[in-house]
Amino acid sequence: MVTGTHGRQDMGHTHKATRYTEPRCYDGGVASPPYTDENQRAHGDITYREVCECGATRAVNANQGHFEYGTWNAPKRAAAKTVAYVTPTATPAPTFANPDGREEMVQV
Repeated sequence: MVTGTHGRQDMGHTHKATRYTEPRCYDGGVASPPYTDENQRAHGDITYREVCECGATRAVNANQGHFEYGTWNAPKRAAAKTVAYVTPTATPAPTFANPDGREEMVQV
């Protein structure tokens, strides 16, 4: 795999690959001119993703020593969770119906 910075400084620092995803079959070009250059010799073998310590990722095509780099993408943020606030209210005491139909309060 390739190491090095090969990064842009648009997310607060120069990205550096610290880990790599499992390689997959080549699935198309990843270059994004004018930010990264196309390298057709890198087409046809595998595509993997480099991951920076900040969580940013970029796709890389590799084929017999030739590489084509995509642009760094910001890490995906977790979707905000909606929180419902419930105003506490007094809960009525449970009741118990006797066989004769009378209801009695039950102390819990």
